[in-house]
Order: sequence, then C-alpha cells, then structure tokens
Amino acid sequence: MPTTDPAPQTAALGPLEIGVFLAFALFGVTTTQIHTYLHRFPEDAWQLKLLVLVVWLLETLHLGAVAHAAYTASVVNYDRPSGIIDVPMSICVAFFANGVISAVIQAFFGLRIFRLSVRYYKIVPFFIWFLAVGQFVLAFLPILANALMGPTALADFLTEQNWSVYSTMAISVVCDFAIVFGLVYHLWSQRIFARSRTLVLVDKLIAWTIETGIVTSTAAALELILFCTNALDYNWLAVDCLLSGLFANTLLASLNARATLRELDRDTNVIDLDLSNIQGTSSTRTVLTPDLETSKRQPHSTERLSLVASKNVENSFSSSASGRRLTADLEA
Repeated sequence: MPTTDPAPQTAALGPLEIGVFLAFALFGVTTTQIHTYLHRFPEDAWQLKLLVLVVWLLETLHLGAVAHAAYTASVVNYDRPSGIIDVPMSICVAFFANGVISAVIQAFFGLRIFRLSVRYYKIVPFFIWFLAVGQFVLAFLPILANALMGPTALADFLTEQNWSVYSTMAISVVCDFAIVFGLVYHLWSQRIFARSRTLVLVDKLIAWTIETGIVTSTAAALELILFCTNALDYNWLAVDCLLSGLFANTLLASLNARATLRELDRDTNVIDLDLSNIQGTSSTRTVLTPDLETSKRQPHSTERLSLVASKNVENSFSSSASGRRLTADLEA
C-alpha cells in the first residue's frame, strides 16, 4: 500500500516534468531508429512494419498525453496549487498507452521464444503471452476509473487504484525477466550445435538480449520499488514517463541489430553448423561463406544461411526444423 502521509501539492511537478523532458529526448531516438529500420529493411514483412508503425503511434499518443498532463499541472493550474495534482484524463491515457506498448512488445518477444521452443518449453512463451494480455487489460482501468471518479487528486486516485497499479507494474517486471530468461536459455542451447566461428554471432546475440532486457527490466523494477516505498512522493512518475520509450527502443534496436549481424557474417571467413547434430540423421553440413566478390554458393550439400531476418527466413534451413527455429529467433 502507498504511504498515507500526503506529500506537498507540488510534489508531482518535478518528477513529471523531468520525465516528460527525458521522454521527448527518447522519442527522438525512437523516430531516428524507425527511419533507420525503414531504410535498411524495406523487404521486411508488412506485419512487422505494421507493428513498428503501431508502436510509434502509441508512443506518440503517450508523449502527447504526458506533455498535456505536465502543461495542465504547470501552466493551467499554476495559480491554483490545490489543483496541481488533479488527475486529468491525459495522464490516464498515458498510463493506457504505456501499458499497451509494453504488452504488445512483450508479446512480440514471446513469439520469438515460441519459434525457438520445443516440447514442454513452449510453456514459457504462453506464460509471457498470459502476462501480456493481463497487462493489456489492466491498461484500460485508469481511463475507466477516471471517467467514473471524475476530477480527483492524484493521491486519492492512487489510493483508490493502488491494486491495479501494483498489478500492472509487477506483471511488467515478471514478464521482462521471463523474456530475458527465455531468449538467453534458447540461444545458449544453440551453442551446443554451433561450431567455434558460429559462436561469435550466437554470443553476440546473447549479449544483446541481456543488455536490452536489463534496460526495461531494471526500469520497471525501479518504478515498482519507488512506488512501493512511497507512492505519494511521485518519484516513480518520472520512470513511468520513460518506460514506453524504452520498450519501443528495445524493439527497434533488436530489429536494427540485424545489420550488424550481417556485417559480422561477411567479416567471418567460414561459419558452419553441423546439421547432423541438430537433426540426428544424415551428416548434412551447412557452410556459411562470406559475401566477397568471389564467393559463391557451395555445391551439393551446402547452402547459404542468413543468420539475420529477411522475408525469406522461413525458407532458410528448409531441411532442418531446428535450423528454422534458430533463424526465427535470430531474425529479429
């Protein structure tokens, strides 16, 4: 439960304005990453491009909502301290957009884990999807509560809705850590079948997964800790303003990193995977050759494998279901 000692009426202004300022900066990074993505990967499937567009539109909605909330508190109510922390509908819209962005991106990473998972391990992506759906549903509650309660102070609003706020924050933290664990586990398991040179790419992916996952996980955990410590000092509000931008940039960084993987692929002399170890059947072997001017497809049992995403990723490793699971995760 939040502490009951009320903070000064203006306590929310500092964290809110700091959060809005940083959110604008983060939005610039998001927009730049989207431009880079569209320039580098015009061949991506339309579903993936639609996901990027939806995330950007939701992030724009979130930024506009928090900016309106800050303007209302700082300018409209500047001469009425008692109204500074009244909850406008815009702050509820910001909570909604934040929750939806988090849920959508977490569901996307759950899909990546699902493509790698086998047998009983598929419970991990289903667990992630369950949490994502729960977070999506909870995202609507602030708007409904604000509509039913009418104008009210933020402290009263948080006291009334503390259970939904706790639930949303806790679900986000658990889901983030589940995603990091799932991706790292399945990527690490691929090292068993990889030759030494392939390990360079796999290890790079593991490092990126941990780095990007830790950013959102740490931010979500920090927000939850600050809220549990003293919700009415509003320090958590600054972190909340940044969460949606962090999630959006995590998604885009994951997509844009494929260009770096291609460079690593070209710079590597030979990268190979022994498919006999993966399939448990024939001694078929796939050899990856660099993109030099003299490079050509190897004859007979060899084929070029892209360890990064493309619209034809489903055709890669057509003779190996395990290979398809590997590239499905490496594509994004």
